Amino acid sequence: MALRPRSVVVTLLVVSGVAVAVVAVARYRSTPASRPRDLGSRAKTSTLPRPAPRDDSYVGSQACADCHKQIFHQFSASPMGQSMATVDQAVQIEDYESNVIEPSKKRRYKMTRDGKHATHYEIMLDEDGELLFEHGEVVRFVLGSGRRGRSYLINRDGLLFQSPIGWYSQLGHWDLSPGYAPHNHPRFSRQIDDGCLYCHAGRMNYQGTADNHYAEPVFAEIAIGCERCHGPGERHVQLKSAAALKLAGSDPFSDPIINPKKLDPSKRDSVCFQCHLLGQSLITRYGRGFFDFRPGDDLEDVFVVLSQEIGAESDGTLAPATQIEQMRASRCYQAADGALGCTSCHNAHSTPIVEQRAEYYRLRCLACHETNDCKLDLNERELASANNSCIHCHMPALPVRGIPHTALTDHRILRHGRESDQPSERGSEKRTDVTVFDHADERLPRAEIDRAKGIALMTKAWRRRGDDLAARALSHLLKVWTAPGDDVTERLAEVDDVPFLEELGAGYMLLGNSDLAVECWSRVLKLDPRSETALKGVAKVAEERQDLQAFGEHLEKLVEVNPWSDEVFSLRVKHRFYSKDLPGAAREAERALEINPTLVELRSWLANTYRELGDEERAKQQLEFLKKLGNAPPVNDD
Repeated sequence: MALRPRSVVVTLLVVSGVAVAVVAVARYRSTPASRPRDLGSRAKTSTLPRPAPRDDSYVGSQACADCHKQIFHQFSASPMGQSMATVDQAVQIEDYESNVIEPSKKRRYKMTRDGKHATHYEIMLDEDGELLFEHGEVVRFVLGSGRRGRSYLINRDGLLFQSPIGWYSQLGHWDLSPGYAPHNHPRFSRQIDDGCLYCHAGRMNYQGTADNHYAEPVFAEIAIGCERCHGPGERHVQLKSAAALKLAGSDPFSDPIINPKKLDPSKRDSVCFQCHLLGQSLITRYGRGFFDFRPGDDLEDVFVVLSQEIGAESDGTLAPATQIEQMRASRCYQAADGALGCTSCHNAHSTPIVEQRAEYYRLRCLACHETNDCKLDLNERELASANNSCIHCHMPALPVRGIPHTALTDHRILRHGRESDQPSERGSEKRTDVTVFDHADERLPRAEIDRAKGIALMTKAWRRRGDDLAARALSHLLKVWTAPGDDVTERLAEVDDVPFLEELGAGYMLLGNSDLAVECWSRVLKLDPRSETALKGVAKVAEERQDLQAFGEHLEKLVEVNPWSDEVFSLRVKHRFYSKDLPGAAREAERALEINPTLVELRSWLANTYRELGDEERAKQQLEFLKKLGNAPPVNDD
């Protein structure tokens, strides 16, 4: 009901080849439908100003190719240029011969590709190895260049879902995606939204204001493009046309296109940080969404990033920190006074081939260091494993805790033989405090920081069902839109911040105040009628209050929004049951089990219900399935 766990995004980012590590909190994109009314001077002390709309004058990367052909083709072949593709457009790197995995005794997965189409199958077996069911989903999109791996997306009428199977390039095999336990995981129901997509997709086409309902075609530009780093290009293209050149003359200041290397260090780095920095929690600012960053912005213009200490763990794996945070903790970065950034070592338009990698990065190091700075003998440095590579010793690839089959380069740039082999004591501690990245809390409005911390804390509180965390979250959130003595209900009518309202409602619900929870979620539904979070919230409150009419109406809307949720159909079973409509409840249960055949308790209930309805044949079928599944509970004989 609250924010989705950030591990969802990590599953995609790490497997797909973006150099990040484990983080914990989901992100939001929100485009509220209305503005708050002017509440006078009192409101100005407790509300945030709505930012101006962003420039959306995009033209697409193909428009850049006419003048920048060589760079365009280089970039198109780079990992960023191949960050997302349709199955038929993606270069096939997967092994479809060794295409079956068996993560547990009863569960197998099979991946097939037939020309332009790929299908992922979940196969469930009974104790004797006989087929119990086979469920296949057509994969539409490949997420990730394949440099480290790939994830796969299913398109269901504009809703995107992740396949539980990923391809791991470093070992060349299929496996469950990170976060998917062999015996219990979301199967094909993990929904993907802007928070997962904005670092891989160029631009999205939306249905309405929701951040997870997309139009057809889903992507306005499928992969990361030129304008992600250089800004919307329409004016630039117009100025460079023959007719426009006459009008514009040679005035360089009339061209709005951005060259990141000409920006000040903070804005230059922010172009990279928009995707490669996640921190512990990354929250979009009020009125901003994930795709709202524009080159020339500081990161804090769009995001509030909450971070924790970084380092290596005691087991030699990387702690949950991004390579950006590691780089900023390095002696090299801190001594460079802004001169060192991502593009000091990385060419944004291309990646060196494997044979040239050691030499390429060695030359980047020698731009600052002397050849004889290395204390090792040249013969030792040129051994086969090292190949005279600076990064072989100073930036080794370490496995990432929680992400199987994946190693990422350690960007702390440690002195060989010292820190590189030692875990960071700070990184190994269990820390609960967070800091705002780059001391942005010293520059941003206090209300922005309270909003971000409240949303992040509420995510943890909902996941853990923690009253203390919920109370802390509410204390932050209420500071954003209220002042001492304000009537909360009255103030809610003026709020147009959907993520804030969703989390505030979750907090009130956890603390037992369902009245205010409903006030929050009802306000959300006025701004975004398709909010699944708010619809589920008001539906569950209606159930608790035994308001069957409202319960049914909310569930009907939920089915319209997402007809692929077994949770929603399970709730509809309860509604029909409360309404004393057993045949209707059985039909809803069948629909839920069609989506997810592994719902043991629901199947057991359905077996009993069929017996009550006198349908012994169907009751027997359900019991047989349960027995084969290995979870046959006792049947009620009353």
